[in-house]
Amino acid sequence: MDDLIIILPCEYEAQFKYLKNEEQNEINCSVCKNHMIDVRECFEMTRNKFTIKQRELELEMNDFSIMRKDFITKKDELKLNIRKKSDDVINQIDCRREEVKLAMNKLIDDYYFDLLETIRIRTSNIESNLDQKLQEIEQYEILNIAKDSDITSKIELLTNNLDQTQKLTESLKKLLTDPNQDDKIEFYFSNNYKYNIDEMFGRIEPDSNVQYKKIGKLIGHNDFVSCFESINKDKILSGSSDKTIKLWNKTTGECLKTFYGHKDSVNTLCLINDEEFLSGSFDRTIKYWNINRKQCLKTFNVNEYYYSDFKM
Repeated sequence: MDDLIIILPCEYEAQFKYLKNEEQNEINCSVCKNHMIDVRECFEMTRNKFTIKQRELELEMNDFSIMRKDFITKKDELKLNIRKKSDDVINQIDCRREEVKLAMNKLIDDYYFDLLETIRIRTSNIESNLDQKLQEIEQYEILNIAKDSDITSKIELLTNNLDQTQKLTESLKKLLTDPNQDDKIEFYFSNNYKYNIDEMFGRIEPDSNVQYKKIGKLIGHNDFVSCFESINKDKILSGSSDKTIKLWNKTTGECLKTFYGHKDSVNTLCLINDEEFLSGSFDRTIKYWNINRKQCLKTFNVNEYYYSDFKM
């Protein structure tokens, strides 16, 4: 670049290196010495601008050729580095999986033993109450009627004895039917619980080079939506924790069909063609569907409790 010939305003020539190193923008012409030269304007002259750009391109192409050769030589090494970094992330995910499993197992076990302790205490209280009632029943005796009592007093005492005996008899019936009647121990649970697995486990951030644009909203599911599959350009399938699969019109947002059959959350979909697809669920089944007939053609039972995806 330094040996590049620059045409001066006076039509004389000078090397680029003598002009670029000048600290001042305006200098005396070093050739004819009869005028001042604005260095920036000199470089912006059409002929000089073309010459400078041409040399810059030559130098850049030279660097590019060297780098391209180096890139081609190291292509396999670069791919190896990419795979190594991906493997490192996979190892992190594997470690995180074990950490979450241990944490969840401990959380579940701690809660399990808390439930057992609650049952033990409640059972002990129920047994104590039962013992008190049995003691009361064993010690129960009707009040004796004094011989010298008048008839009205005798009737009143008999009535009281009868009422008390009836109450104890009814209490005995209930105890014999269900000794836990006053404090039943029952266990409730739901398969429709919600959880935020990506917050608990972790996630891969979206590709920063991909630009996302909101084009609409599909409203209809009653729970978390876990999977999508596009059908041609204007339809989309969605699977949800509400146990259903829905077919949508992408443009209008209208729900065209709803597919029922799974007994637990639908967590993966696989499109076979524009008329058929597969769905996988936490109910340990894979279902084979016909879209036009809105019908499940076949159900496959699987042994694994959880799988995240399948492809044709």
